[in-house]
Amino acid sequence: MMQLDSKFMSKLDEHTPRLLKRFHSKGGSMGLKLQAILLMAPSNPRIDMSRGLVIRCLMVYLGESTDQLLKEYDDPDKDNVSQDLVAARMTIYRAKNNATEDIAM
Repeated sequence: MMQLDSKFMSKLDEHTPRLLKRFHSKGGSMGLKLQAILLMAPSNPRIDMSRGLVIRCLMVYLGESTDQLLKEYDDPDKDNVSQDLVAARMTIYRAKNNATEDIAM
């Protein structure tokens, strides 16, 4: 048996430089959408932030809707995170604490 989440993340990290290069090279309306996502990253993003950006860009690149897969919560205690996760088949969620620092992804 292997841990799929760690395998996925290691492969994502391995392909991130090539994916980012591809995203930066796209033009047209898709390129504008990708650039809007990529501009959200600070100059030296943490690994979890880079992974989140690459996943978002990959979904746009593949023409998938991010609304069904990605959820963000400003206050996980008040936003009913557990209820949303029970109803979802697969979700990537990000919760922020009061200092607006990511605490999960």
